Amino acid sequence: MYYYKLLAYFVKYFTRSRQSFHKIIRNKDILVKAKIKYSNSKLILNIGDFIQFWIFMDGAYEIETLDFVASIIDGKELFDVGANIGSYTLSLHNKAKHIYAFEPSRINIGYLNDNIRGNKIKNVMTVHKAVSDEDNKKIKLYLSPDTGGNNSIYERFNGEFETVETVTLDSFYANNEISSVDVIKIDVEGAEFDVIRGASEVLDTFKPVLIIEFNKFTAEKAGYDLEQLYDYLKNMKFNAYTLRNYTLREVDEEIFKDRELNQNLIFINKDNQPELPPQYHFI
Repeated sequence: MYYYKLLAYFVKYFTRSRQSFHKIIRNKDILVKAKIKYSNSKLILNIGDFIQFWIFMDGAYEIETLDFVASIIDGKELFDVGANIGSYTLSLHNKAKHIYAFEPSRINIGYLNDNIRGNKIKNVMTVHKAVSDEDNKKIKLYLSPDTGGNNSIYERFNGEFETVETVTLDSFYANNEISSVDVIKIDVEGAEFDVIRGASEVLDTFKPVLIIEFNKFTAEKAGYDLEQLYDYLKNMKFNAYTLRNYTLREVDEEIFKDRELNQNLIFINKDNQPELPPQYHFI
């Protein structure tokens, strides 16, 4: 594996053949040292994992969305739902007032906790539970063979699973001394609607900015259509936007006909527009 480790650094700094290289090392255990963008937190990454590979190569995962969240999170409270190994949490901890990182996978949250301790981070609370629309329920989390970021309660993969306990955002907020909920990022492989249904009080009280993965395939596995989730939030006075090149463009509902739809949408409540940096504009 030492050869692949050396080759990884070469690919990162001197070539553009990153996707081809990852196909070669996919699912291999290759540990490398890296710094994550924004906070310079030091990590050990397993680049055989898809998400960790791209964190190593680019300094973060989903950089355009991370840039947006970084621009509005100063001194505020972030709920990172589906934290995985902490791409958002470890990138933004030095900007946010507090981060609550929810992650059901024992392996993922163990890695995240190790890096929180290793970087002496004091303003992050990790929660080893699956966020849902019911509390204290035992469910199966099926483990993806490709990346911990694809673990799912709805997609069985090869049948390997962990048993995890559920929590709602409403009960978590009620049972903890939390002054505000300003931004919620949700990426939970089809369980996004469950998370939203279990957060009605939080959404109504704080009207946070929402960053939600809209993935047609995982939503269908979970038994709903993405337009249902969109309509649910629209009825709560949240407008939906796509983000590209610092432009927030209001969602055209035609996108829900796209069988390959898989992107983050940003939801902003009409009664709580955040102050955006000048480089961002709405269309």
